[in-house]
Amino acid sequence: MRIRPFHKILAIVILLAAGVGLGSTSVSASKPLATCTANKKYTVKASIAGARNKTVLLVAKTGRVLASQKVTKDSATNVSLGTPSTPKICSLAGATLQLVSSTTGDYFGPILLGWSGPSRATAKTVYTKFKSGAATTIDLKKIALVNNGANSTKQGYGYTEQNTASTTIDTATASATKALKGKPKGVGNYGKAKTASASSLFVTGNRSPMPSPPPPNPPGGGGAVDVDDLDGGDADDDGIPNAFDVNDDGDLIVDSADPTTPEANVSGSATDPATCEAAASFHIFTNYKATVPNFADTLNFYGTGSHEATDEHIFTQVAESMSMVFSPITQVCGEDVEKMEIKGVGVAYAPAVYAEVTAGGTGDIQWQIGKGTVNDVVTAGFSAQTFTTQASLPSGQDTFIQRVTTESGKIYEFTATAGFVFVTHPMLQGYCVKTTTDPPDTTYCVTSSDFTQIDYAASSIPTISVGSTQTLVLRMYRPQRFAIDGETPGFYNLGGFKYTPDMPNPPSGGAAGGNFGKCDAATYTDGEMKTDTLAKSSDSAPTSTLQASWDLQDCFDERSKPWSTGTVTIDIQVEPSGPGGNSAQKLFLTLTS
Repeated sequence: MRIRPFHKILAIVILLAAGVGLGSTSVSASKPLATCTANKKYTVKASIAGARNKTVLLVAKTGRVLASQKVTKDSATNVSLGTPSTPKICSLAGATLQLVSSTTGDYFGPILLGWSGPSRATAKTVYTKFKSGAATTIDLKKIALVNNGANSTKQGYGYTEQNTASTTIDTATASATKALKGKPKGVGNYGKAKTASASSLFVTGNRSPMPSPPPPNPPGGGGAVDVDDLDGGDADDDGIPNAFDVNDDGDLIVDSADPTTPEANVSGSATDPATCEAAASFHIFTNYKATVPNFADTLNFYGTGSHEATDEHIFTQVAESMSMVFSPITQVCGEDVEKMEIKGVGVAYAPAVYAEVTAGGTGDIQWQIGKGTVNDVVTAGFSAQTFTTQASLPSGQDTFIQRVTTESGKIYEFTATAGFVFVTHPMLQGYCVKTTTDPPDTTYCVTSSDFTQIDYAASSIPTISVGSTQTLVLRMYRPQRFAIDGETPGFYNLGGFKYTPDMPNPPSGGAAGGNFGKCDAATYTDGEMKTDTLAKSSDSAPTSTLQASWDLQDCFDERSKPWSTGTVTIDIQVEPSGPGGNSAQKLFLTLTS
């Protein structure tokens, strides 16, 4: 999913690590060298039935929101979606109509504009994209909605009751959507399921490249932007735009665990007006950390007592420690942004109308959800939140829009979701310390008896002592997420994630000095379980448990600093291999010589 960008989202995900000194995370685009030859204003009309509490979005191929309208009743409702007056757009080519729930904020599904064959009910191919030559006023007549039902209670799709004329919709093979009896393949699982030709998409060239003109005297010549890889595109042709698809390339590996999800190259070579908009899309992720001594606030599916991931414990912990982070858009198509605003599309815990925000010291917009603060400052529109049901918690499919106003008064809106959200933490079971100068030893730090077990019932848990020539081996339960709508309900152990030591500061009073931050040199990537797996109480390793080894001396070497002794806190920072947020567990260590 395009958290890119969560994501999972009408955005291109940049993995940020809030609060660890990564500096500015603003997204900018090169000033376009090409201009529209005919800027136009378009209007899409329809009468929609069965869409109560849905918001209709007209989304450009770049991920820009061109228009939106909320529907408040199930009876036939007239909808008129007019594209912006400033800046106007060149064409509707590749734009689609998408539906979002106005009560939960979750993405619902696409609207089909046409299909191949005499009947939609039997169609294996459907169409969702407008054509470049579409008229400036389009009347789709009647649109009906279908709720998917069964396990996927949050999803469905709409369809025009008449097969829209080919002069309006794009019926090219490269723009077709795979369907079963008229239902897009991605509906019912947010695009998680494998698509029939997903493995051959990149070989067969089932793409519609959009050339961009080379700049004057280009150092490396011009480039081409793949429309299917843009946020509003559909890389695996399953009907779910990359922005909302949890598995963009249709390979059965959710994007959070997949380091090879499609990514559009929209920097430098993307000089046309449409793709410079794509370069300005924004990104969302969540931070969820357990920081209290004695692991007092640690939650996990396999925890017991106060550490068990019950609904009540999760409600409390999310309100206390979860932050949602937005990357600011600071430039669009060569113009500086003067104003940034955020709202949720039906997201109960978010501002319902645009609330102005500014970037904080870390360069991004950090919203402490339970406190109602942004960058630790009380901000109008962001009220303190509590949670009482799973449905009210932050979800990976919650939809947000960032609106920006440029220096010349142009207004752009971009939509995004977080893709997925952690609900538990990595939970330490035990640790083992061995000397790094010894030959490889396959007989130590292997069995449970080699590990010092963490007694979560103890009144005080001692710090872990590690020397400069020792390796710290951690055995822990993987963190979890809730099931994605359409999956078997429950918690899912997260596979394919990265486990990195994050040392905000060196030992107190030590000679190292300065901020250390994440130690990428010691990152462990989970190769034992590469895809998310339903958690069960009877699970055993490697489904529930992983083991990571860290040589902390590498962290000092990476920063060109001497080893320093004393007490220190280090976070187990867990991040996806693909787009997404992070969960962390704070460790309390004593570094010895």
